[in-house]
Amino acid sequence: SQHWIVTTKGKLIGAARLSIHDRLEAIPDIDWFGDDAQNFGLPVVSFNRLVVDQEYRGRGIARQLDGIRLADAEKRGAKHVAVIAVKPSRVDALQALGFHILKELPKGHGLMVPETPHSTMLYTYPQNA
Repeated sequence: SQHWIVTTKGKLIGAARLSIHDRLEAIPDIDWFGDDAQNFGLPVVSFNRLVVDQEYRGRGIARQLDGIRLADAEKRGAKHVAVIAVKPSRVDALQALGFHILKELPKGHGLMVPETPHSTMLYTYPQNA
């Protein structure tokens, strides 16, 4: 796994992680992707744990962290990036970066926020399209 943090004046205001997987079974919550996972090229990266301090949201920090992670995953030879998005705003942000929705999971399905539907999403690097 690779981690990034964002600080300002010594205060931690954002963090993100990606993990690279050589086996589908190693992807967190892979079963949520269903049959779509069989089409993932290896290695595949999963985006996990993106947080931005509430006071600093809306300033593009999440977008910058996503861009850094996409570039890093490409350097590592990833074919795809898989993510489970919880909030509609997160789905929109990822779609703006080129991710597409594979599945929309019903409320109660997820462990992260049971009252919110989750979307499984995938980014495919152009050379693998």
